[in-house]
Amino acid sequence: IAKVAKVQLSVFMNIADICDYPIGIINIIKKGEKAIGFTADANQTAMLTFRSGGRVLYGIVGLGYNFKNQYTDLIAAEAGLGAHIIVSKWARFNIEASTTTFTNFSHDVFMTNTLRVLPALTFGKHLELFAGPTINSVNSDNYSGENISGRYIWSEKDWGMFNGVYISGYCGLNYRF
Repeated sequence: IAKVAKVQLSVFMNIADICDYPIGIINIIKKGEKAIGFTADANQTAMLTFRSGGRVLYGIVGLGYNFKNQYTDLIAAEAGLGAHIIVSKWARFNIEASTTTFTNFSHDVFMTNTLRVLPALTFGKHLELFAGPTINSVNSDNYSGENISGRYIWSEKDWGMFNGVYISGYCGLNYRF
């Protein structure tokens, strides 16, 4: 296991004793941070997540369900990267970029790309509570993603495809270990 002074880059997984800047979806850093969490957004998507990384950069994976769609079951899978901006021992900002794919395993498949700014408070040694605004883009090839939000600041239907941008909210609770 390596001690990485600067950046460790991998498409999927990084493993090291020490690395503050791992860039990968899963980062097993011995002296880093790992957290299991529960998140929810304003579009009624709830997820179990795993965030892992170093003092500054971390990866995100999640699996969940969208409760908003009344016509079909939508499973959600997320992958992304984040960065901690430390304010104090008990407060920080988490800046995250993620992609979430929604599917019912038949004909409905669409994607959202999200940028989040999340003020976070730490309670004790292990609990972190966070909430904040998001800006999102949705892309689908059969209009299936159109109903994920009803508050688009821009949208377009063209040639059987739907694209839109909306602002939303996101919150969660992490158990850090």
